[in-house]
Amino acid sequence: PAVLDAVGIPQAQAGQPVVEVAAGIDSVAGQAVLRVGRAELLLPIDAVPWPFQLRRLGGNVGLAGVARSVWRAFQALECLWVGVSALADGSGAVDGFADLDPSVLATNRLAAALVRDSGLVDQADLIRLGIDYVPLAGGDVGIVGVGAGETMAVVDLVARAGRRPTAFCDISKALTPEGIRRALRLVGGTPGVRCVLINIFGGITRVDWFGEQLVAALAAEPLAVPVVFRLEGNGAAEGRAAAAAAGHVVAPNLQAAIAEAAARAGG
Repeated sequence: PAVLDAVGIPQAQAGQPVVEVAAGIDSVAGQAVLRVGRAELLLPIDAVPWPFQLRRLGGNVGLAGVARSVWRAFQALECLWVGVSALADGSGAVDGFADLDPSVLATNRLAAALVRDSGLVDQADLIRLGIDYVPLAGGDVGIVGVGAGETMAVVDLVARAGRRPTAFCDISKALTPEGIRRALRLVGGTPGVRCVLINIFGGITRVDWFGEQLVAALAAEPLAVPVVFRLEGNGAAEGRAAAAAAGHVVAPNLQAAIAEAAARAGG
């Protein structure tokens, strides 16, 4: 609700069809991007979209208004990403998310207030722990992996399997037990999550170490949702053995892991 308040969109009841409306930094294009569903508009960060651009992007007056509000919040908060799961007519939104830039919290009072009032993740602390965590509105499968590209690919594959990712977390730099525990706590506690998929793949990466640390973290702080492991690479056999011995589901490959996670999230 705090994010919806910051965007200026009334909260609606869950269970209705929604359209994702988001604005953020497109690092590839070097500009900002405003998205409504699969449609997107690239803009300079300080630009003001024309009304006809918003209408074309939204498809109706209601979603055009939501897109305008999300864009204004993106600029005002100086954030990396902000978005909402809006009703198709734009009359409200089920929930919202914001990925704030920790470097602006000392100077941007709106962003600091949002962190304080909503309990949003302290990105500065996550950076210290080597965690890259991004919540995604409206999903049910949390994804933990190593490498941003690999993790984002799994996000797309989960969506193709008929489920919606609710968060992804890259732990490739989380080289301490504290970082591993915090990452699992974040993903497992993301609103809406019904299953956590752990995908560790690496040649140089010590998969056995990550596997053992993940199992130890889950033993110390069990999640309330099922966990599916896919471990492949250097030392994977030891990591898979540790996960299986602890009673977790261990899939033989990525496709099987995604199918298992999708089934458990939908059960």
